[in-house]
Amino acid sequence: MPLRVGESLTIESKGEGGVLLFRTTLRARRIDPYVLIVEKPSSISKIERRTEVRENRDGQRILLDGEVAYLRDVSAHGAAIRPLRPLAKGERIRLDLPWLEAPVYGWVIGEPEKELVRTRLETEIALR
Repeated sequence: MPLRVGESLTIESKGEGGVLLFRTTLRARRIDPYVLIVEKPSSISKIERRTEVRENRDGQRILLDGEVAYLRDVSAHGAAIRPLRPLAKGERIRLDLPWLEAPVYGWVIGEPEKELVRTRLETEIALR
């Protein structure tokens, strides 16, 4: 799916000592060489995923894009899930978590490992 000028983006990039995460807007695109020009973000978060508190929710039923899936664990910025259908790295997903009033969105990070898929959430969530 091509990105459109004016579209909101959530960008995650490797940084020294963690991951840099920010929201921005696409201002222009160039084809040769392929370049995206984005608006300067108002803030950038630095997150070290390995130190985030993860809650074990192994087997908890959730909805993934409206279909049943199961949690393994969850943190404020991501979740490990067991989907009932294959997912691809980079795929955008919607999660309906039973303790949250509204759905959350994220994307698949890394290559799916057997039946386990790691996800990154677009916004920070409460764990309880």
